[in-house]
Amino acid sequence: MNLVMSPVFAQQQPEAAKRILVAYLRGQRDYYRTFVKNEGGREEFDAVLMKHTPIQEPRLFTRMATHDIDPNGVMDPTVMYEMQDYFVKYGTQPQKVDLSKVIDGSYAEYAVSRIGRLSP
Repeated sequence: MNLVMSPVFAQQQPEAAKRILVAYLRGQRDYYRTFVKNEGGREEFDAVLMKHTPIQEPRLFTRMATHDIDPNGVMDPTVMYEMQDYFVKYGTQPQKVDLSKVIDGSYAEYAVSRIGRLSP
């Protein structure tokens, strides 16, 4: 999962932007440990999901698909380029964007410097 941030916010509030990424990456790692590595905590996630979604049967959550994540916040532009292909094909995006001009990995790098690198 990728996170999108307003460039105006990032420029005007750089420290807040960094703190958001640290918190986001901590949450991603909780998700990673629970759903990808199966290291426990599933009941806690199920309780939160039941509280905030209409699904009230925990066994249904185990049947739902989850997405892959990188526990260090590394974004794979390949997936984003594939999404752009789809959007251009169906006319919801006029042309492809050069993602190298909009992807900024420095925030994820900062977060990893604060909380450490996690080996997948």
